[in-house]
Amino acid sequence: MKEKQTEYLVTRLLIVFGILVFGYFGARIVASLYFDRLMSDYAKSLQNFTEYYQTKVNLETDPYKLTRLGRSLLKANQNDLAYSALKKSTELDPKWRDGWVWRGYGELKLSKPKDALASLKNAEKIDSIFPFTYELLSIAYQATGDETSAQFAQEKNAYLEKSYQ
Repeated sequence: MKEKQTEYLVTRLLIVFGILVFGYFGARIVASLYFDRLMSDYAKSLQNFTEYYQTKVNLETDPYKLTRLGRSLLKANQNDLAYSALKKSTELDPKWRDGWVWRGYGELKLSKPKDALASLKNAEKIDSIFPFTYELLSIAYQATGDETSAQFAQEKNAYLEKSYQ
């Protein structure tokens, strides 16, 4: 009698174990399929987003709107699109400080510190007392290994910050 109870208990445990294993792998398969579908939808949405804003950049002729758009795209971590907008902005109005400053910021986010230095130096030529330019110049100089220039830019930024308040 005890053998039957033990056999019955072992059979029940094997069935429960089988159900749990089947449930675990079944859930993983369903989750994997669901995740793949979500990622596919996300990729399509991202592609539509990119195409929409690239078209918007291509059609826009106002450098000030392009700079605002570029700033918004930088905040959304759409750095390539933002750079496209900011580059066009500086091409349309090469004398507008904010276009150059934000272009430099975008280049820093794209890990192009040498390009950022060039953009920020253009901004500095246009307006040599804008603190944010020197804050970004400091970062760009540090990224290129020029600690002396980075220190000078930090000091100038600190001085101008006090003056702006």
